[in-house]
Amino acid sequence: MMDDKANRDLHNVIVLSMLDGDLNDKECAFIEGLAARLGMDQGTLNDMCRQIRDGHKSISLPKNSAEAEMTVQMLAEAAAADGTVTPAERSLLHRICRHVGLDKQNADVVLDAILPGQSDDVSAADEEVNRQIEAMSQEIYADYVSWDASTRLAKLRAIAAHGAAAVIPLLRMLESYRVPDGLDDAMAFKALIVNELGSLGDERAIYYLAQQVNIGDVDDDITNSALRGTAAAAIGKIVGQPMAADAAGVAEARRWWRDAGRLKFDRLAY
Repeated sequence: MMDDKANRDLHNVIVLSMLDGDLNDKECAFIEGLAARLGMDQGTLNDMCRQIRDGHKSISLPKNSAEAEMTVQMLAEAAAADGTVTPAERSLLHRICRHVGLDKQNADVVLDAILPGQSDDVSAADEEVNRQIEAMSQEIYADYVSWDASTRLAKLRAIAAHGAAAVIPLLRMLESYRVPDGLDDAMAFKALIVNELGSLGDERAIYYLAQQVNIGDVDDDITNSALRGTAAAAIGKIVGQPMAADAAGVAEARRWWRDAGRLKFDRLAY
C-alpha cells in the first residue's frame, strides 16, 4: 500500500514525463519501475495515468525543504530518463526549484548534476524562442477578434513556424478552456490550431488529436463536426494514412485509434 507521499511523488513524475505529450519506452520503463518500487500495482498506475490525462496535471510539492529537494531530484531524473530534456521540462524544473527556495544559480547546480548537458547558449536560445512563442500566443488571445481570417491564420502559422518548439504551446491552446477575448466561435479557432498541429507532423500531438476525434458526435461548446473532421485529417497527416476531414474520416480515425493508435501512443492508459 502506497502512502500519500509516494502517491504524490509518482503523480508528479508522471505529470512531468507527459509534459511533451509523449511517453517513450524509456520513460514508461522509468515510471513503471518507480511505481513497482513504491508498491503500486499496474491497475492503479493505469488509473493514475488516466486521471492525469483527463486534466489532473498539477504538481504538488512538500513543505519540508529536505523532502522538496528529494522531489526535485526525482523529477529531474524522470525528465532525463529518455536522455533528452525538452526546454519545457527544464523550464518547469527551474520554476519548481525557485518554488522550493533555490535561486537560479543553485538550481543550475542541482539540475546540471542530473540532466544531460546543455550549453548556456543553447539554453538561452531555447528560452528566447519560448518567450517569443508566449508573446505571440498572448497577442492571439488579446487581438484575435479584430483580425480578418487571413491574419488569424498567419498569426497561428507564425507560431507553428518555430517547428518542434511550437507543438506544446499549440497543444496548450487547444486543450485550454481559454479562448481569445470576445470570440464566439471557439470551435473554428481550435480547428485552425489542429490543422497547424497536423502540418507540423509531430507524433506528440496524436493523443490530443485523438481525444478531439473521439469526444462524441453532438455539436456543443466543446466540439463540432468541423473540428472532429479537422482532427481526423491532422492525424492522417502525421501517421501517413490520409483521412478525410468529414464524418467518414472521423470514423476511419476512430478505427485507427482503437485498432493501432492507442497501443502505440497511449501505452500507460490501457
